[in-house]
Amino acid sequence: MDRRRIGVLAGVGALALSALVGVSPAHAAVGCYGSGCNGKDPQALGCYADAYTGSQVTTDDGRLLQLRYSPACGAAWGRLLQSYVGDYVAVTSSTGLSYSAYVSSSKTWTAMVDDHGSLTARAYHATQCCYKDSWTGWY
Repeated sequence: MDRRRIGVLAGVGALALSALVGVSPAHAAVGCYGSGCNGKDPQALGCYADAYTGSQVTTDDGRLLQLRYSPACGAAWGRLLQSYVGDYVAVTSSTGLSYSAYVSSSKTWTAMVDDHGSLTARAYHATQCCYKDSWTGWY
């Protein structure tokens, strides 16, 4: 085999290999997508890795309520920062699906809802006393 043919074959092989490993790490590491994420923990399935805050609001009682979104998972969840044990946070999808959680010492987020394509979601926080409830915007 001549050098030119070897070079062409090596180039084709390298191109094929790069296509195989060309999957982004965020997409390769997640454990669900879209409706397959419904009711699942974003931390446990790796969806937190590429997540960003799609919408947020500071509540009347001083908490930071966020709707987190993962493009790799096509899913969203509610997260409450500056929270206290017993605080309530929820996420609702435009399909009507909803998940909620009470803040524990180590967990301040809800399970996920499908939020890919034309679907949207928003997060909700109910106060324990004396303040009005809060919603993020739809995202």
